[in-house]
Amino acid sequence: MKHALLSILLLFAFNLHSNTERIYLDIFISDQAQVSLSSESSFNIFSDVARYVPTSQIDEGTLNISVSRRVLSINNRQFGSEVWIVSEEPIAFNNVPYAGEFLLSIVGHQIRVINRVDLEQYVAGVVPAEIGGLAPIEALKAQAIATRTFTINMLISGRHSADGFDLCNSVHCQVYRGLENITPESARAVRETEAMILLFENHPIQAFYSSNCGGITEKSGNIWSVQQEYLMSVTDNYCINLDLIPQWSHHNLNWERSFTIRELENMFSVRNIEDIQIVSRNSSSRVEEIEISARRNKITITGQYDIRDRFELRSTLFFIKREGDNVIFMGNGHGHGVGMCQSGAIARANSGYFYEEILLFYYVGTEICGDWIRLNYEL
Repeated sequence: MKHALLSILLLFAFNLHSNTERIYLDIFISDQAQVSLSSESSFNIFSDVARYVPTSQIDEGTLNISVSRRVLSINNRQFGSEVWIVSEEPIAFNNVPYAGEFLLSIVGHQIRVINRVDLEQYVAGVVPAEIGGLAPIEALKAQAIATRTFTINMLISGRHSADGFDLCNSVHCQVYRGLENITPESARAVRETEAMILLFENHPIQAFYSSNCGGITEKSGNIWSVQQEYLMSVTDNYCINLDLIPQWSHHNLNWERSFTIRELENMFSVRNIEDIQIVSRNSSSRVEEIEISARRNKITITGQYDIRDRFELRSTLFFIKREGDNVIFMGNGHGHGVGMCQSGAIARANSGYFYEEILLFYYVGTEICGDWIRLNYEL
């Protein structure tokens, strides 16, 4: 309860200082058979289906929602196939409090849960979930600007427009946990960078970021089809300094993952593996191709995403060592490595760098602008 009250106060303080026109986002939260929502205030429920309840106020602290025959039932009352749910206090879903409103609709045999939330409130919910609410303030500011920029770029490109929402709440877009992890420091970072985004040639950039680049960031063209001029490979000595990076990132350095030959044979449905070796690396030393040699055939795994997925590796910055019947992957880093390295951003902030210096190091040739959204984005 204390945490929820703190979140509410932080949100109020944030809105008190907000001067820009609002942009609202529809964030996908979940698809599930039954939904429960709770709030410390009454609910206002709106339905646009005339033969069902068009508007209603429910004073109970919890809403239990189910679906049957393409109709949503809330606390045993039918409300049609799509409803808006509003409350004066944050609404909790799966024990996570959220600002804004909820849109519930029917997709297949499940209830789709969408959180409609103001852009800056959304950024406030992403920052601590992505980099940690206790990171140094300059790293939090850098994350806030990267998060906001990534969001605007995704809105323009329409990443999820065909799905009926703007962004999802997972790593496919950005991790978003509503008000759950907001701290005074993370709220301050969002408030003090309000509306700021990164531009390249007057366009919001694809502000990718990852947990730890392992000492060198990756070129976007090495992973995806397009090479952006501002997403070049840069050497980052800060993110491999154990004295400067956060404790949670220590396990991203000098990691190992081991397999027995039998495990690899089962994984790839082959017999008598004789060797496994790295065939090629790219310009940032990341592995692009691995070859497994068996007695009767060879298997080639190509592409960084496929390599990470097949072997469940933290990154593709690794070497392979063979010890008897054991194959050991020895590596550094966590994530794709493109754009801002979050561990490096924290280390740089701990070394006295300001957020502007952090961002312009990772996003080469960009500029920070606080007016672009107001002047260019269609509200």
